[in-house]
Amino acid sequence: KLSVEYYITPSVGYRQLYKNNDFEPAGGLLQRTAENNNYLSQQAALNFEAGVAMLFKLNKKINVSAGLQLNYTNYITYAHHLQHPTQTTVLMNDPHNGNLMPMPYNSIYGNVLGSNTSRLNNNTYQISMPIGLQYKLAGNDKVKWQMAASVQPSYIMSGNTYLISANNKNFVIDQSMLRNWNVSTSIESFVSFKTPGDLLLNVGPQFRYQILSTYSNQYSYTEKLYNVGLKLGITKKL
Repeated sequence: KLSVEYYITPSVGYRQLYKNNDFEPAGGLLQRTAENNNYLSQQAALNFEAGVAMLFKLNKKINVSAGLQLNYTNYITYAHHLQHPTQTTVLMNDPHNGNLMPMPYNSIYGNVLGSNTSRLNNNTYQISMPIGLQYKLAGNDKVKWQMAASVQPSYIMSGNTYLISANNKNFVIDQSMLRNWNVSTSIESFVSFKTPGDLLLNVGPQFRYQILSTYSNQYSYTEKLYNVGLKLGITKKL
């Protein structure tokens, strides 16, 4: 009843971004966008994941899965590299009363319309433990169509964060704003082909969505990462 699956998933990733004070969404995928009155220019980028999962067969249609997975997430911010550092402020949430408070920072990246030629990678390196279910929708012993969903507790090992200044004129580097622990979910649909060597070749689309903000609760923006990719895997019975 046990099987092991090895897989990789190249994908395109972006984010949903919200101001915590008014929750105006800033979104879009697969194209460069200038959002909220042209104050922010960002773009989707290549993401990647690879992992291994153990599958336990409950019955003819359902498998339970658990495994280990490495994730690389990324999207691009366009900025203007300044000749000299400048002082700016970033809005933070006051933990005592919930009000917004400006915090001073130095910045080497400006947000100058028409001059944002520097590409800044907003990336994270994560290790996840997906726990999920696979369900057989149709097929036979040779070809199967399946659906799967998982919950993925994740530890963020490292990454880059470019925070937006209070006046939207600068980007600030502060890695301490990265949340160390997060949770994502995924849903996928794939076709499995059985080979003469009794292996299953799996291929199909996957959508992954981050439940908690990329940033700590201190920062006045909430960011939810997501990506759409093509999962390629090999399953072998043990």
